[in-house]
Amino acid sequence: MNNRRAALILLIEYNPEYNSSLTEFLESENYELVRVHSTEKAFDLLKTEKPELFLIEHPLAKDDSLEALKRLRATEELACTPIIILAESIDSSNFRQFMSAGADDIISRASFSEIKNSISIRLNRVSHFSKLMQDQLNDLRSRILKAVPHELRTPLNGIYGLAQLLKDSPEVFSYEEFKFFGLNLLESSERMRQLVERYILYTEIEAGYTYRLYSVTPIHAHHFILNAAGKVAQHKGRLTDLDLQLESVMTLLSDEVINVITFELVENAFKFSKPGQTIIVRSYSHDDIVYLEIDDLGSGLSQQELEQSGAFIQYNCKVQAQQGSGLGLIIVRRILNLAGGSIEVVKKQEKGTTIRVRLPGIVQGRHTLISKDRFQLKI
Repeated sequence: MNNRRAALILLIEYNPEYNSSLTEFLESENYELVRVHSTEKAFDLLKTEKPELFLIEHPLAKDDSLEALKRLRATEELACTPIIILAESIDSSNFRQFMSAGADDIISRASFSEIKNSISIRLNRVSHFSKLMQDQLNDLRSRILKAVPHELRTPLNGIYGLAQLLKDSPEVFSYEEFKFFGLNLLESSERMRQLVERYILYTEIEAGYTYRLYSVTPIHAHHFILNAAGKVAQHKGRLTDLDLQLESVMTLLSDEVINVITFELVENAFKFSKPGQTIIVRSYSHDDIVYLEIDDLGSGLSQQELEQSGAFIQYNCKVQAQQGSGLGLIIVRRILNLAGGSIEVVKKQEKGTTIRVRLPGIVQGRHTLISKDRFQLKI
């Protein structure tokens, strides 16, 4: 006996009489088939149901089947849902049209065995990728839960150690030593504050509160890039190593997002380069895309190592003496993914790396905002 849960399949049909036989066949294979007679009826159903696969008859009585496919594919929530075309006849012309529009397969509607096999292949593939994504997400959460307390321990130890010294022997320290201790306490506190803020930002983004990604009005991103990069260089005592080549650029991403992206990537560049090695930060725009590039002459970062940051892995950890949780790179990648941007290594030499970030400009950012109902912003 097959105990598999019945997958919900939505059929947009033309021939109800013929599809009674198809319904019986698929139900015998433990699939649940829901039948509608138009694209509008299909979208009405989507308000309450979430089909795992679509079947579209070709031709349809009331709608154009190709347009029905295109409309389903243009719906963000259905971008990865399998769609199979059941055709009265198949020729090279309609095959190319449907496959180019996003169909997963086109099959003769008379061949029940082929329909069954195609459905099984598509649903198994979706199940495999869903499990893979869930496993990666679970691994990410586990690593974050383990790593964040460890990262907090470093600034906490600094604060606790200095506080203990001041408590036990305050009389032995001079004014200059007290001032030095105060600066160290401030630095440790600031580091801990940043870790907590980054962690809160990450958890809110993962929980779906993506409103923090955007600004209601366009911002001059180069101002915030300059500010964030300058703070990192000043903190590292390497202002003379920072070369800013910033053109005026504007985006609808929030100043917090620009600060986080710039701070994390520039800090990474300083962390894995030596004093005296120049860090170049560029900003420019082209075709409504804002570019941020960071050049360094340090130990280098490959595209594979950059992608591993998503699994909370610090790159080159076996050969680097530096410490870092990698949470910053995770947040950068997640922000860019949600905001329609990207990050890549565009040049890697034996010594040195160029990281290029693409950010949506004003027009692209406005389209993203309007397409996401949960933001409820009208610009």
